[in-house]
Amino acid sequence: MTDTEIDFNTCQDIRNFFDDFAHKEISKENPNRQLDGEIFRKDPVEIASAAGKTIHQGLFPESVIISTMNEALKILHREDILVLVRLGLFHYFFAYIHPFYDGNGRTDRFITSYFLGKFFQTIPALRLSVYIQKNKKKYYDLFSEADSEINRGDLTPFIIGFLEIIHGTVLDTIGLLRRKNDQLNKYKNQIEKLGLEDELLSGMYYILLQAALFYGQGVSISDLMQITGKSRGTMQKRMEKIPEEHMLITKVGKVNYYKLNLKLFSSNRS
Repeated sequence: MTDTEIDFNTCQDIRNFFDDFAHKEISKENPNRQLDGEIFRKDPVEIASAAGKTIHQGLFPESVIISTMNEALKILHREDILVLVRLGLFHYFFAYIHPFYDGNGRTDRFITSYFLGKFFQTIPALRLSVYIQKNKKKYYDLFSEADSEINRGDLTPFIIGFLEIIHGTVLDTIGLLRRKNDQLNKYKNQIEKLGLEDELLSGMYYILLQAALFYGQGVSISDLMQITGKSRGTMQKRMEKIPEEHMLITKVGKVNYYKLNLKLFSSNRS
């Protein structure tokens, strides 16, 4: 997530966010999916199953999209409704309205994650999309059940299912963090056995270990400078003392990102 405050108060706020979040990428991949309305899409859109069967039609025309989204945003910000309930309601309404030609799902999930991080904890919020990806059938079945004629517009099952997904995400995150913490402690002990020559170099190994476990692409020299408070020259001299086989390096543009090669410990596991 981000520490930056994002406005989701109006339809124009939704559009402004979407332009930065996904619209450029979507338009580049398929110009026919570029938004052409006053704020959202101008033409109808259908959502099809894997078999090609239409399972939902987004609202139409755009005036209805705008008016309905305004009502959904009012619900999102109603303080007399429990946060998770109004998040669940808005999550459903956004998908039902389907304001864009493409990118609705990822935008909807981001908005939910953003408010989860704002009102609760950041890490589970970051894991929401991952958990949904692992439980796609359950997730999409919630929408199918809510949209079915026999359900008669009762969103109670959807809200219950949405809360179960949030709960599952939290439990999944706790399990992941426990595993990562166990790895962190195990590999930290292994680093201590390397007999590194000074405290700064040992600290750098520990930072590179955390980068390998938690930060994906790794950390840059600038990141190391900020964390340690040392100069670029000092960081580079210490980096030169780390054997090549101890690090994994990823180049993004002109910047190198470093993390510890965990295979370093594969022959010396505790």
